[in-house]
Amino acid sequence: MRCRLVIGYYSYLSAAVGFTFLTVLLLFSWRSSVPGKLLTIVSAATAIWAGVAVNVTQENLYLQQDSIYQFMEVLRYLAWYIFLLKLLEPAARNNGGYHRYLHWALPLSSGFVILVLLADLVIQYAPGVEQMQELLVLSLTAHVLLAIIGLLIVEQLFRNTSARHRWAIKYLFIGAGGIFAFDFYMYANALLFRDIDTGLWSARGFVTLLAVPLLTISAARNRDWSHNLFLSRDIVLHATTVVGAGLYLLVMAAAGYYLREYGGSWGRIAQVSFLTLAIMLLVSILFSGQFRTKLRVFLGKHFYRNKYDYRHEWLQLTSELNRKNKDEDDYESVIRVFAQTVDARAGLLWLRSEHHRFENVAAWHTTLFAEGVADDDAMIRFLEDKAYVINLRELETCASEYEGLDVPGWLSSINQAWLIVPLVNMNTLIGFIVLVNPVVAREVNWEDRDLLKTAAMQISSYLTVLMTTDALSEARQFEAFNRISSFMVHDLKNIAAELELVARNAEKHKTNPEFIEDAFATVAGTSRSIKRLLDQLRNRHV
Repeated sequence: MRCRLVIGYYSYLSAAVGFTFLTVLLLFSWRSSVPGKLLTIVSAATAIWAGVAVNVTQENLYLQQDSIYQFMEVLRYLAWYIFLLKLLEPAARNNGGYHRYLHWALPLSSGFVILVLLADLVIQYAPGVEQMQELLVLSLTAHVLLAIIGLLIVEQLFRNTSARHRWAIKYLFIGAGGIFAFDFYMYANALLFRDIDTGLWSARGFVTLLAVPLLTISAARNRDWSHNLFLSRDIVLHATTVVGAGLYLLVMAAAGYYLREYGGSWGRIAQVSFLTLAIMLLVSILFSGQFRTKLRVFLGKHFYRNKYDYRHEWLQLTSELNRKNKDEDDYESVIRVFAQTVDARAGLLWLRSEHHRFENVAAWHTTLFAEGVADDDAMIRFLEDKAYVINLRELETCASEYEGLDVPGWLSSINQAWLIVPLVNMNTLIGFIVLVNPVVAREVNWEDRDLLKTAAMQISSYLTVLMTTDALSEARQFEAFNRISSFMVHDLKNIAAELELVARNAEKHKTNPEFIEDAFATVAGTSRSIKRLLDQLRNRHV
């Protein structure tokens, strides 16, 4: 009994912390709509109820003897009823029957909740054991009915929500329905055995805690409940990993305990060996890039409207383009950034050259191709006309999308070639990237293509700047060379004229000492001019 109350303490404490966090999150993303306010009240009431339950576990009280706990128990139900019935109002506007249903449902539910609360309070002052048992049965029956009412409201809300809008609210059905279903089971079991099972009651906090992420997702998907409530994909990924690892360790610990208890003389050895292997397996899974990618794809597919967090992807792309590893050039860093966007292990970059060809200028984690691609190639024409991302693994299954495409033979020599992404700038194809060997084999849908096209536009602008900078640098080098050449020609003409003058007058004045002295001075000056010219060439300036 004491062990179960200890479990109940941590169970309800975790529920109190979880719903307090949700309440604060909703307050910071406050929106003036009535459903948003009611959801905040539901979350706050549940947090207070769980906090009171923590006090019950510490004082080891009988559940029906704590008036504050009983008050918060029924108040929590009332808050849920009001919130869920408010969500039914759109259906009531188009259906007179539902309008009458809502008109009476809330007053009747509130009145029943008050009667249950009064019955719970009377139990504390029952004069005798017989009356106590009768009132306890009545109270448990009332709590069963409270749970049934909650399930009925959730069922009606599900039925009257269109299939188009169920995506945004389905996790509310699961969270609220799970709470009411567990309450129904717990109180029905208590009604059958005339006492509340402490094990079920202790687990109730954990069951309630499971509703927190579900309600958070629903609030994020319904903008009229909360304003700009944002769920970071990285936080969800890490939280899911931690929770999954915790559950895995709990199961492994239980299995290890079983081995120790029933393993005889080898039990202790089997337990230690089993737990060591389990921890090693867990660490290897957590450090697996493929596992993280699969988990990220799963979470993005099932818990988010959009597959990608475009704000994060854009900022990361911009940041990575500005960061270059020491062992790679600018073009290799472009391939790396692009490949990491869709979790590809390698890639190659082709850019348009001045010779009407596309040359393979860089490769990342693979080998370069010496062979270029002519600009009149069928694949190049396809990329220029449609600017379409080519998925090489669906050419046969989606042949209609690639009509007119003739895949060049050299692509087959690239091991596990995956995607060909065109790089277009100012309506001109400046190159393309071939992505190779994805971490996880997956379908490429419209969201992947939109992300790749958006990233390609950014990278195309970046590559255009790089190529323009290279061309400008080359032009400056030619300009410097031309300037040096002009000075060289001028100096060489002067040197040639001086030497020619000496040679022309040598026969006539070779016996004249003054001429000989002037000739040596001219040769010395010419030597200095040639030396200065050589120094200028070495230092690359004029």
